[in-house]
Order: sequence, then structure tokens, then C-alpha cells
Amino acid sequence: MEPMKHPLVAGVDDLSLDQRKFDPSPLDIERICRFFGLGKLRHFEKEKNIVVSHSNFFAFVRTNQGGYALKFYPPQAARGISVEYALNRLLTGHRFATPLMHAGKDGRAWVCGCGRLAACYSYIDAAPAWQKIGQKKTIRAINASMLLLKRILSAAGESLPVQKQKTFGAQTHDLLRLSRDLRPYDQQETIEACLLAACRAYQRHEGLFVRRRLHNNAGLTNFLVDRKTVYTLDLGHVREDYAISDLAGMVISCVFFDTPPQTIRAIIEDYFAQHQMTQDSSAALAVLVQTGLIKEYLKNIQREKSLGSSLYPPGLLEAYRSLLAERKKSIRTVLKKGLLKGTGRRGRETALI
Repeated sequence: MEPMKHPLVAGVDDLSLDQRKFDPSPLDIERICRFFGLGKLRHFEKEKNIVVSHSNFFAFVRTNQGGYALKFYPPQAARGISVEYALNRLLTGHRFATPLMHAGKDGRAWVCGCGRLAACYSYIDAAPAWQKIGQKKTIRAINASMLLLKRILSAAGESLPVQKQKTFGAQTHDLLRLSRDLRPYDQQETIEACLLAACRAYQRHEGLFVRRRLHNNAGLTNFLVDRKTVYTLDLGHVREDYAISDLAGMVISCVFFDTPPQTIRAIIEDYFAQHQMTQDSSAALAVLVQTGLIKEYLKNIQREKSLGSSLYPPGLLEAYRSLLAERKKSIRTVLKKGLLKGTGRRGRETALI
């Protein structure tokens, strides 16, 4: 994909046009540092050029004690942050590689700041996984991280409160309703036909769709690579979902980063081997990738329909529309042609994505 003339930076796999103001003052950051006991503030920098962004904001802080990342959540996120902190304690106690989450003296993992709730993480100076995903050692390390996470979550049992993701039937019902609400839109018949095909495939292979606790947002932007160590980020998304959902999310993320098909195949094969899944699981993977791509396509239609022209700087709207169009085109290509083929039950060829 050609780089955009206008900066559209924060995460290639998230295209929400974000014009919210975020301008913390040194006093704001100093107060947050005092709450978390981070030491004397030397320097801070908010995330730059974030116009295509995630739902939260970041500020990167350097104190006399080290480097930290401050993540700013919506005001109603207190319970979610507390659950994430409990999960972080559990995982770091098992030496799972993830940024350490800090709490104040009162044990609270958040503090009010800049009209939001601020949480604090250790800063990891490492390369984003999308830059390293072509390397076999990176693929192995990411898949091993997802496996270890599932094992720790499974061993924790009911002691850790984890939300349940909707069933496949409920999710596809929501997608069909959204598709109808968005009428008319380009390629509607194709999208709804693909959704129907996914439902039929799910019915044929329903036994493959077992549920586990897992990351549930395992895209390339949620892993950092530091030599032999892969750090897993954004664990607030942990849910109970279908066991192969993490791999499906990774494959979809790879599609959006224009990852070569041979690399995607290597990711899938290594994941199957490490997680001890049979080749039959490729049928379940194909279904979840297909519905995941349909979900992203419909999101992009929503974004196009909600755009106004007067709220954005010159050039930004054009660049954003171009990015949405490229995203929709890549999704249509995968849905129509597929990128990989595998062998399913009884030797029949099965599209992986």
C-alpha cells in the first residue's frame, strides 16, 4: 500500500478517525507520576499524530526511576482496568512477558487525569511485531506466547473473572442486521453471500468450535519483539472465545499489513503444531477469518457513511477515504479468491483465508 501524504499513524489495523483533543499538561503528568510512585518527572511526550487511532490515548514518561507508558481510558472504565490489573498480577507472577502494570499506594490501578482514567505500565523499548513477523523465531515466539497465555488462564479457573464473547450464531446475527441497516452499499450481495457461506461451514464443522480463555485481540500491533522475547500487549481484551480465535485475529491482522502468503502459512502451521491442533482445525479457522473480515468490511462502510467534510483538516478526509477504500479492496480480494489452501477432513481442499 502506498504511504499516505497525510499522517495516518496509530496502528494500521485500526482505522477509526480520531479528532478528540488530548493535551495533558506537565502538572497533569506530575500528579499521575506521584500517584503511581514513579519518581521525579524528567520528560514526557504524548503519542504523536494520532488521527487514526485506538479508543485510548498514551503518554510516554521518563522519570529518575525509568520509563513508563501512561494509558488513558474512558471515565467509565474503572472496573475493566481493575480486572486487567488482577490479570497482569497473575501473568507477571508466572513470568509471562507483558508490560508490568503499576498501582498506587492504595492498591488502585487507575487515577483520574485529563478527564479520563490513567493507568501505568512499564515501558518496553522493542520493535513492533509487524516489522519482524517474517522471521521464524518471531512466529514461534508469538505462537508460544498465545499458548502460554491460554494455559495460565485455564489454570486460573473461575478465580479470575473473564467475560464471554458472543457465540458464533449471535455474532453472525449481529453482522446480518448491521448489513441490512447499512443498505444500500457496494458489494452488499457479495458480503451477505459470504456470511451465509460461513454460517453453513460453521454448521458442518460445529464440533471444532470449542471455547477457551484467550487474548481475543491478537493482532500484530499487540506484540513487541525484543531479541528472543515477545511482549504481549492489550490484555484488557481477554475473553472466553473459540479456541482458534487468536489465530484468526492474527491472520486478519497480517492481511491488513500486506504480509506475504508464505509467512501467513508459516504462522498457521507453527500455531497448529505448538497448540497441538489437527489440520481439520483449518475449517474453523477459515470460518472465523471470513466472518472477521466481513465485520471489518461493515465497519468501514459505517465509517464512510458517518464522515462529514467540515470537521477535518484539508487532505485528511481524502487520505482517510483512500485508506478505507484500500482496506475494503483487500478484504474483497481475500473473500473472493482466498490466499491460502489447506487440506481439510477426508482430504478435501479447504480455504484457510
